[in-house]
Amino acid sequence: MKLLLDENLSPRLIAALQDLYSGSLHVRDCGLRGASDAQIWRYALENGFAIVSKDSDFAQRSLLLGGPPKVIWLRIETVRQRVLTLYFATRLVASRRSRAVMKLVWYLHRRSVMKPIADDSMSF
Repeated sequence: MKLLLDENLSPRLIAALQDLYSGSLHVRDCGLRGASDAQIWRYALENGFAIVSKDSDFAQRSLLLGGPPKVIWLRIETVRQRVLTLYFATRLVASRRSRAVMKLVWYLHRRSVMKPIADDSMSF
C-alpha cells in the first residue's frame, strides 16, 4: 500500500515510513501543496494511493463517494513522528503477521525508543 500524506502531516514521516510503505509520498512531493481536496482525491485515485489525513474532510468524502481511494483518518491532536511510525508499523504487523517487523517493534518498545499509544486514540 502506498500512502499519500496530507499537508497537515509532517513530510518527515515519509522517510520514516518508506520501509513499511514504499512509494509513499507527501502532497508537497507530488506538486499538490495548497491543492483542493478534490485534486488530492483525484491524484490518489489515479495513482493508487491511500490518503492519510488528520482532517475529517477526506473521511466525509469517502462516505459520500466511496472508495477507492482508501482514507486513513487520524483522529489525534498532536503526535510525534516516532509514535506515528510505531503505530503504522504495528498495523502492518497485524495485517501481514510479519515476525521480523514484530520483533523490531518489540525491540524499539523495550528500549523506550518509541512509546506505545492507545488504539482508541486513532481511528481508521
